[in-house]
Amino acid sequence: MDKDIVVNEKFDFLMLNIAKECGDINNLMEHFFSFLLRKTDFITNSHNVDECENVILKTLRKYYKKKDEYLMKLKNEYKKMDEEKKKQYEKKKKQEENEQNNKMQQINIDNNKKDKYTKTIEANTSNRNSYDQVNNVNKTINNNKNNQRVIDLDDENYMNDNVMEMVNQNKNNLNDSLNHMHQNKHLHDEKNDQDNEDDDDDGEPPKGNGGKTDKYVWTQSINTLDMYIDTKDNIKTKDIKIDITYKKLYVKVKNQVLIDGEFFKQIKPEESIWTLEDNKIIHIFIEKLNGMEWWNTVIKGDAEIDVKKIVPENSRMEDLDAETRSVVEKMIYDQKQKAMNLPTSDEQKKYEIFEKFKQMHPEMDFSKANINYGNSSSSNNMFFGR
Repeated sequence: MDKDIVVNEKFDFLMLNIAKECGDINNLMEHFFSFLLRKTDFITNSHNVDECENVILKTLRKYYKKKDEYLMKLKNEYKKMDEEKKKQYEKKKKQEENEQNNKMQQINIDNNKKDKYTKTIEANTSNRNSYDQVNNVNKTINNNKNNQRVIDLDDENYMNDNVMEMVNQNKNNLNDSLNHMHQNKHLHDEKNDQDNEDDDDDGEPPKGNGGKTDKYVWTQSINTLDMYIDTKDNIKTKDIKIDITYKKLYVKVKNQVLIDGEFFKQIKPEESIWTLEDNKIIHIFIEKLNGMEWWNTVIKGDAEIDVKKIVPENSRMEDLDAETRSVVEKMIYDQKQKAMNLPTSDEQKKYEIFEKFKQMHPEMDFSKANINYGNSSSSNNMFFGR
């Protein structure tokens, strides 16, 4: 049977398509015998119908006898497939049950640990609460002490930072002045002989380090400037309108505009004032924004002076204000200390702060600490006179 089935299976695809097109067994037989009549001599060469029936019935009986055997084989195959599916299902179900059991066991273990840990915590709660209360009180006391110490140190550092900033600013201003003088000297050396002759003819420095125009006379110092406008008439302050901004100056007397222009450099309008003297002369005091340079003129476009001819007066310590004098004295002291390989005032201040910190923390050991109190070359070999 197996051999016949294997032989016949090669036509299964074709026969299935024919059966599908015919729809039922009657149409299939109708088309099959029509095919035998038209395309073969099976019917045409037969002497009678009995001869054809014998051939057909012989083949039909042959395969009909194999019906039970074939059905049994199909049944066994279906049974085998069912058993395989059942085994796979049972295996999967058992695997899921094992996973579920493992999860439940882990949950039970975790719950047991949690219960044990909870009991331990409950047993120690009273002792821990009392300990935490004492610890919190100690922390509060220590924090208050530390905050006070930090504030003291920060105040000292803040003062040091301000002093250093002022010193650096004054150093920068002095360096700018030296650079400006060097540039003026360089430009002076490059002038030709004709310029030198002109300078010899007009060699006197401008009076008051300023100049004169047809509307005003002005003088200046390194950081301020004074303008004098002679109105030549008796006037009152209500007749005067003056606007001073950081960049422009506007002066109007009665209905006449005397000055309306832009400053040579920017100024500090909040520090600049004007007054009326003898009911005739308007005095305008102006403070320069950059207090370390000379002006060629007051208003752009007016006559300029040669600032190279200005000979500044030597400043005396008693002429300086308290703040500037303190900074200058500090700079002089620091220069002397550095020359003698001794600590500067800032380094001494830092040392004093550190000594206070050590006294406030006697429990800390600073014997092996390498402390650098400053950036100078002498800071690593300082002697503080212990």
